[in-house]
Amino acid sequence: MDIYVGDIRENAPQCAEPCGRFFNQSGTYPNCPGGPSHHYDMSLWLTSGFGGGAGGDWGQRIGSEYYMSNLNADNLHILLHEIGHSFGLDDFYDWTPTGVCCFLMKAGSASSITEFDAWMFRDWWRHLKSRYGR
Repeated sequence: MDIYVGDIRENAPQCAEPCGRFFNQSGTYPNCPGGPSHHYDMSLWLTSGFGGGAGGDWGQRIGSEYYMSNLNADNLHILLHEIGHSFGLDDFYDWTPTGVCCFLMKAGSASSITEFDAWMFRDWWRHLKSRYGR
């Protein structure tokens, strides 16, 4: 595993942009030390004082205090929710599917991966995989 140091953004360390998939949509990584075999797809951006979380195709961002205070927890539900975004899942703030009450993508309603979360991810992949020859 490659570890890059000295790259600070908004008072928090970050992974090297030249090696990030988000920053190199072509997949060539011309400025990444070691080339394409040393790239990363997602990164976890721990930020002091950051409340809640954010997630997207670049990775996840959560508060460093939340992360550190939950190192021994079985589930970091905010991180799990944000990873869902990194895999393309949407928030469910405005509506809830019939027959289900609690799942990670409905923030605050579940603290661990539920059966519905697993189904939603499989269904999303079912619709997406043909785009990538799978």
